[in-house]
Formats: sequence, C-alpha cells, structure tokens
Amino acid sequence: MLENGELSPVFGELRVLPFAVEHSLRSPMLGLRISDTVDSFVYLPDVANLADPRKNLLGASLYIADGTTFGNELTRTEAGASCGHASIIRQLVWAARANVRQIFFTHCGTGILADVLRAERTLKGLAARLGLHAAFARDGMELVRGAGPESGVFKQVETCQVIA
Repeated sequence: MLENGELSPVFGELRVLPFAVEHSLRSPMLGLRISDTVDSFVYLPDVANLADPRKNLLGASLYIADGTTFGNELTRTEAGASCGHASIIRQLVWAARANVRQIFFTHCGTGILADVLRAERTLKGLAARLGLHAAFARDGMELVRGAGPESGVFKQVETCQVIA
C-alpha cells in the first residue's frame, strides 16, 4: 500500500506508516505511525525536529519518544537541517499540542541514567503540568492497550529488570 508515494506495510490489522524526521544527515531516521482499526501510536526513538509535530502526532494515543536529553537541546544545523536530539521538554510540548496524552521515553541519555529516580520525578511533574502521563521505558517493559472505556489507554503490564 502506498501513502504519499511511500510504502506503508500492512501486517494483519496493523498498518505501519513511515514518515521522515530530522535527525542526522549521516544516519537518517524515520518515524513510524502504527495503527489498527481502533487506534494508533507514534514511535520516534531519534528525532531532532519535526516539521509539523501536530500533523505527525495528531490522533495517536501514545508517543514513544526520544529520551536522550531533558532540557538541553542536543541539536545543531547541518546543510539547513536539524541534527541531533530534541529535548524531552520540547517533545512533551509537541505531545500536549497534538493531544497525545501518554508518552514513554526510550533511548535515554547519560544525564537521565545518572539519577533515574530524580529524572522520573521531574518528568512526571512536567508531564502533569501539561495534562500528560509520561514515564521512562525500561528493558523488558510490555504495554497493552485497554479495552472498552479504557480503549486507547496503554498500561504497563510487566517490567523485567536486568540484574548484573
């Protein structure tokens, strides 16, 4: 199936729509909108900028986002394009403006990993101010979508912890 001239694979009831994001000239990145007949979520593990965040996120119930940095933008401009990683704060604003209420951050940077509990408290506080639920993803985390009145709500059902 083609969408705007791009391949959009279908797997059973799941449709995967790739879209361009600004991340790096050397390592280009695609965002993915994964949808079924009921809902969709957006996966952007590496992103410096979205030309139209509202368009890319609108209608999704979940955003799996780039958790590289909290407040400091790790972006630069190369050949007129944004490269690097948008801050968590910037992505929370994108989600709020597009009415995406749940965000899980992955690809977390060293500043977050240095004090995960503090980072989680900060993230939850910032997200709450915007009317969002946000958390950091964990290795082995599984999310399931609710049914009935909780349709479109993703819940963490299991977290595997790595013990060294």
